[in-house]
Amino acid sequence: LAGYFARRDHLSVELAPVSPAVDTSGVPFTFAISAAVHRQDTALLDQIDQALAHLQPRINVILAHYNVPRMAKEAR
Repeated sequence: LAGYFARRDHLSVELAPVSPAVDTSGVPFTFAISAAVHRQDTALLDQIDQALAHLQPRINVILAHYNVPRMAKEAR
């Protein structure tokens, strides 16, 4: 949200990925986004995976538009 408001209100805010992803107290500071289907519903899982792969460029544009910071997969 900070990235969106910084861009919208022309605030001089610097956004950076949180490091470490989990605080020394065990509190997580980064979160993955996920969806779930019933374990047996592999057809639906495949459809969702294909749709997300197809829509990934549009998803990236939306995330960039709202200045959503993202972490590299290996950093998660």
